Amino acid sequence: MIHAPILVLPPNTAGCKPALLSFGDSHRSHESYPSHSPARSRHATHSFPRASSFSPASTIGAFRLDVPLPDAISSVTAMRIDILSLFPQITDAMLGESIMKRAQENGLFSLQSHNIRDWSQDKHRTVDDAPYGGGQGMVIKCDPVFAAIESLKTPESRVIFMSPSGKRFTQGVAREYADTQKHLIILCGHYEGIDQRIIDHLVDEELSIGDYVLTNGALAAAVVVDAIVRLLPGVLGHDLSAVEESFVSGHLEGPQFTRPPEFRGWKVPDILLSGNHGAIAKWRKEQGLEKTRQVRPDLLT
Repeated sequence: MIHAPILVLPPNTAGCKPALLSFGDSHRSHESYPSHSPARSRHATHSFPRASSFSPASTIGAFRLDVPLPDAISSVTAMRIDILSLFPQITDAMLGESIMKRAQENGLFSLQSHNIRDWSQDKHRTVDDAPYGGGQGMVIKCDPVFAAIESLKTPESRVIFMSPSGKRFTQGVAREYADTQKHLIILCGHYEGIDQRIIDHLVDEELSIGDYVLTNGALAAAVVVDAIVRLLPGVLGHDLSAVEESFVSGHLEGPQFTRPPEFRGWKVPDILLSGNHGAIAKWRKEQGLEKTRQVRPDLLT
């Protein structure tokens, strides 16, 4: 039997707005929700405030009582979502209004937007470097991303990377995540991309919202969160029909690497250190075609 904190109002309090109820086992209650970021971002949001932070108008005369919940209710556990990006204010703004705002206020899911720079170890808060093998743009480094995800991750976590090279995000995928996942960590790229070792050793799944390019992955992350959260019990007052999307055919990009040349025993491919730009271009094309065959074979038809 699972217990949950319940706020009870005494008689003659009609019109008082009750404080949020928290459903689920104790380690996921609002009193124990962790603050992982080493430098607490002003953009991080909590949908589970402590009891002491409720406004007086909503808790006048209220007291807490732990009572057993019926099985149908006790099985409900709020989904937790952590978004890692260089611009956390984007996801806070997009997911802080309307249905998403109400869902957080009602304790149906919790959202925290983190700045990857908070885990950078140098005084300039550096998170990117030039790509090995040459090329345009900058690549997000391993160090801050590994530190960030390892500090947030729990046994229930699933790590998603928003990428144009990822699996197509559909209504079916949104439903699967809403039905099965308790904690999502969504990593957002920027600049040219992220070091491939992050994808190989931290990411559980790459997702793409379509065959087009955005200025940064935070925009795509907001789309994914919205599509998943709206399917959680209690978020919508009625069902909405799914929207079908069509895509433009194309080839996927190959892996990217940046400094250091070796990280935790994982080395950058020798070809990228060779200085042979013709061979590098050929290798990248081959890697991109192979990935396309593996994850988006429909693009090759």
